[in-house]
Amino acid sequence: MAGEVELYRWLVESTADGVVYADDLGREVVVNRAARELLDIPDDVAVSRAYLKQEVGFYPFELLAGQLEDTP
Repeated sequence: MAGEVELYRWLVESTADGVVYADDLGREVVVNRAARELLDIPDDVAVSRAYLKQEVGFYPFELLAGQLEDTP
């Protein structure tokens, strides 16, 4: 099982596409290098749901679920 997790992490990190994924409750958020570059997130920042909402301006999974509030 641990080998499968490491393989999955390697695949996500090695892709050129930006990938953001989280557990079902949004407690653990993982952002690959490409997504960090796209969203201008420094490498030394631990990304969380609150960080994405405050610093990036939205939480991607709320966007997908249609839960974002209208903004002026």
